[in-house]
Amino acid sequence: MLGGIGQKSFTEEHSFTNLVAGTPTIIINESDGNIHVSRGNSLNIEDVKQSGFFDDPNNINVKFDTTGNVITVNVDSGSGFLSERSVDFNITVPDNANLQLKTTSGDITVENTSGAMTLTTTSGNVSTTNDVFTGNATLSTTSGDIHAANDTFSSYAYLSTTSGDISMDQDTLNGSAKVVNTSGNIDFNGTLAPSTTPNVSYQFTTVSGDINVGLPVDANLTVQADTASGSIHAEDFPTITVQDTNHGSGNHARGTIGSPGGPNINLSTTSGDITLRQR
Repeated sequence: MLGGIGQKSFTEEHSFTNLVAGTPTIIINESDGNIHVSRGNSLNIEDVKQSGFFDDPNNINVKFDTTGNVITVNVDSGSGFLSERSVDFNITVPDNANLQLKTTSGDITVENTSGAMTLTTTSGNVSTTNDVFTGNATLSTTSGDIHAANDTFSSYAYLSTTSGDISMDQDTLNGSAKVVNTSGNIDFNGTLAPSTTPNVSYQFTTVSGDINVGLPVDANLTVQADTASGSIHAEDFPTITVQDTNHGSGNHARGTIGSPGGPNINLSTTSGDITLRQR
């Protein structure tokens, strides 16, 4: 079928509902293309092979291997004459599914699912919405944005991009979190683990960008914030002492929010502003 001007596409559907018992683990090693995952009543993987008009998308080899509860998908795109080849995946999973998804050039989107997840793209965006990360979670891109909304991170969360923004809106962090950026902003607006949760800490770091953190009024935290060239704003929390509230270099802030002895939250940027506010 024609997928657009100068492009061909071919779609295949694969059902694994009767092949996998218990919680499935889906591993996709994809060279180029988008991956979309959503919750459904069955376990299905749809692959959409795409190639140039003078190429045949069926020349792209998508191999599925099922061992126990683990489904591994490998893509061999090969090379076509004057043609760029790619494969998009549309996946439906039951209530619980562990995901290990990797693409070189494409976006990864996961919605309304639960499980341990590692979502990695080199040149693309990572978006998660209404998910429950039951195990450790990794959301990573080299050149792209990360957007997580209304998600619950039950364990350790690691979010990283080299060139892009990271946005966490109405998320819940029930374990430690490390949010790292090189060139871009970090925005967090959500809920943190109870102060009695042991060995929990939060780190938000960017080299060139702003950090904006919105916290609930009942948060209990030990705060350390540093910017080499920028300002720190924490007017909503009078127990935090800011060294210099004027624009300039070498601003630092220390203090507590709520009861003393809460988890540590470290915020650091080399070139940018830091804002702590009540949400």
